[in-house]
Amino acid sequence: VFDGSGSFLSYINTAADPLYGPQGLALTSDGHVVVADSGNHCFKVYRYLQ
Repeated sequence: VFDGSGSFLSYINTAADPLYGPQGLALTSDGHVVVADSGNHCFKVYRYLQ
């Protein structure tokens, strides 16, 4: 995860459920990160904790 100026803030640990071909992401208003995972043919939703 990077801030608006490109500085690294954190990462999302996907080790328990790996991504295979992430193609895009979106941020929801309630703090979730949604990743389009083309290799798994699904969307994965993660909670971003600061």
